[in-house]
Amino acid sequence: GCGVPAFHLSLRSLARAFAALADPSAAGMDEAHAAAAGKIVHAMTSQPRMVAGEGRFTTRLMEVTGGRVLGKEGAAGLYAVGVLGPVALGVVLKLAHGDGSSREGVVVDLLRQLGVLSGEEVAELEAFHRPQLKSHAGEVVGEVVPDVELVTV
Repeated sequence: GCGVPAFHLSLRSLARAFAALADPSAAGMDEAHAAAAGKIVHAMTSQPRMVAGEGRFTTRLMEVTGGRVLGKEGAAGLYAVGVLGPVALGVVLKLAHGDGSSREGVVVDLLRQLGVLSGEEVAELEAFHRPQLKSHAGEVVGEVVPDVELVTV
């Protein structure tokens, strides 16, 4: 709910932007832009509560991974990820229904399938990966289970 104006980017361009944040040298950034990208990544990963807030998925994702994964939710089911490390990666997903109710579970499952998250990290994110559904009386009546098939082309 930050309300920051956003410019239109294709999903591919947004994924490239997050990959560039993850590894500015691979993106061909000059020294000044690479330094700026490094400051952005450091600010986000060292203070994830400032990015999303206490107990939110984005915050927990960056905390659980020790800042190895940079994430940011967007409006209408959008989520962008930058994976730092020897093989930097940018991943963006957009859920067609747009309400974001299953977004976090899909992100966790996708990162698990890509080998980015360990089993322990997935377990720490379980409340987001497979959230419980509760009745108005607070009884657990089910769970949201992501059905993600990773296909590379």
